[in-house]
Amino acid sequence: MTADSVAKTVGKYRWLICLLLFANTANNYLDRQMLGILVPMLEKKYGWSELDWARVVISFQVAYALGLPFFGRLVDRFGTRATYAWATIFWGFAAYGHAFCSRALHFGIVRFILGLGEAVNFPAAIKAITEWFPKKERALATGIFNSGANIGAVITPALIPWLAINYGWQWAFVVGGSINFVFVALWWPLYRRPQDHKGVLQSELKHILSDSGEGAGQAKIPWRDLLRYRETWAFILGKFMTDPIWWFYLFWLPKWLAKDFNLNLGSLGWPLIVVYTFVTVGSVGGGYISSALINAGRSVNFARKAAFLICATLVVPIFAVTQVGNVWLAVLLVGLAAAAHQGWSANLFTLVSDCFPKNAVASVVGLGGMAGSIGAILFAEFVGRVLQKTGQYWLLFLIGSTAYLLAFAVIHLLVPRIRTVAVGGGATEPDASEAARETPVAIAGAPAASPLAGLDGWLLVPASALILVPLVAIVTLVLTLAQATADTAGVARMFLGTSVAAQGLLVVLMLVAAARFFDRRRNAPGLMIALQVVQVILAAAVFLVGRSVPGGPPAAWIYLVLLAISVAAAAAMIPYFRSSARVRETFVV
Repeated sequence: MTADSVAKTVGKYRWLICLLLFANTANNYLDRQMLGILVPMLEKKYGWSELDWARVVISFQVAYALGLPFFGRLVDRFGTRATYAWATIFWGFAAYGHAFCSRALHFGIVRFILGLGEAVNFPAAIKAITEWFPKKERALATGIFNSGANIGAVITPALIPWLAINYGWQWAFVVGGSINFVFVALWWPLYRRPQDHKGVLQSELKHILSDSGEGAGQAKIPWRDLLRYRETWAFILGKFMTDPIWWFYLFWLPKWLAKDFNLNLGSLGWPLIVVYTFVTVGSVGGGYISSALINAGRSVNFARKAAFLICATLVVPIFAVTQVGNVWLAVLLVGLAAAAHQGWSANLFTLVSDCFPKNAVASVVGLGGMAGSIGAILFAEFVGRVLQKTGQYWLLFLIGSTAYLLAFAVIHLLVPRIRTVAVGGGATEPDASEAARETPVAIAGAPAASPLAGLDGWLLVPASALILVPLVAIVTLVLTLAQATADTAGVARMFLGTSVAAQGLLVVLMLVAAARFFDRRRNAPGLMIALQVVQVILAAAVFLVGRSVPGGPPAAWIYLVLLAISVAAAAAMIPYFRSSARVRETFVV
């Protein structure tokens, strides 16, 4: 049955709820990002240092980290409707408070209050999605509401500079805070749980509850019980490792563009609008990928992890962004990475609703969000110190380019198979599309005595390295080719251009091999290693030719490093392939 026929048969009210969540998420990011847009101007006006700005960012993140588990618990205990409404009013007043500040200390105080109130958004929104959507629609619904963050980020650079230039920067916060009260006026009469809502058709209610074996129980689940599950730790560590990168884009991207490309407040708007337009597509696209795979008959496990892997690989080219001299090429690389983050984020949030009953979802999201904010706090301090000492951003983008593949390896290690865990006892709900699968492995929802119990999951690390190598190689080649001058031998330029095409083909083939690998195809390991033989030959050739090209020696040494990674990763994988049963046990999809 198509999406249109489902909508006509069962109704569409759940999508109105999704639209409300989308709107307030956009407002959430509008209020959050305003100061980041204005900071180049405020730094000059009030004489802030790099560390002053880092500490203002940290004050928001500390409050956000504290607020996430707090509101997660409140949402699970008192419900989505009331908690979301009152917290939105709270952060609206905090937004107003910015207009009365001048010193970094004052901004730090109001940012702390703002961060505390804004922390409600994702626990409440994910809980609402879990209440209003069946599992097969949750990733798409999450991607849609989560794209509100990107719309907010697009509106901010379009609206805030105009307000600041024409009416003064204080009015930006007055306008932002006022939107909160408009939202609450709409939210309060329109939102109820679907079981309690008079406007929901019985057919739509049946559709919403179609794959739910969780019941309507709202029993309180202690955090210590949730922390016994690997699925909780997978979400916590996934957020801890990747959220800092998104916060870095959010708060430092305007400063980096202003510094490296000499942009002022009036000219920052369009580059940021383009970046966050990319991000909007990535957010919805990331949710669509996994939802489309599920609708095509693939397991939830395969669909989510395929989306994770695609998003993680698309982030990798960001490591080269500080080496490009054109602002729009830089915007393209940042936009691709930020879009991939939002696609990643949509599936990571959905992972919680895949693994936990409804009365635990907001609490788990709160715990993971707190971990992400703690990671962001630590990274913000690191960013401030690096920029204060060196003024260079290359190391920060390099960290961002590798974080997602590492996080993917950790998630798969902890959750080799996605299932709904039985928190507090009862049966574990299997993946609905696993009927045709082979004999299942031990239930992933069982409490884990130690993460090392799934040691074979570390096989994902060299597998991810094999995918990373051609991606890094193609970016290195493109930059080397761009630096080649007219004096360079035409043969060398032609060879580098051909190598770019060959690397691009290797990227595609390696992703195909990885998909076959995760789908338990027996010839996939051999295919991955065979592709690495081609990579080794190509790397040796580029090393020899690259030394004659201006800018080539650094590329040649990078290729030597990639060559070593390829050989080491392939060698690490070979012993596992001697027993196909061992590989199949580790990578059940």
